[in-house]
Amino acid sequence: MIAVSVQDVKVAPDQVWAQLRENRDLLLISEGKPIALMISIEDQDPEEMLRSLRILRGQKAAERMRNGAVQRGLDRMTLTEVNEEIAVARRESGR
Repeated sequence: MIAVSVQDVKVAPDQVWAQLRENRDLLLISEGKPIALMISIEDQDPEEMLRSLRILRGQKAAERMRNGAVQRGLDRMTLTEVNEEIAVARRESGR
């Protein structure tokens, strides 16, 4: 993936847009750190693209949670243990 800086966007926007058209996506960086993705949507509905990206973001978050649970051994909990954890959490929250 090609990276462009915020400064590039300010100083040479035409070049950045040309790169975006050519490569379809760019990584935007600020102070050497990635801050955003620029994704070409010339031939797509912007709302549909945003909806798809949000769905993917949620799927990736769920995947990270599942992987974290496996690493901590939580995937081996019995239903009884899960229900006990839920009951404790509810008592602590005042439910």
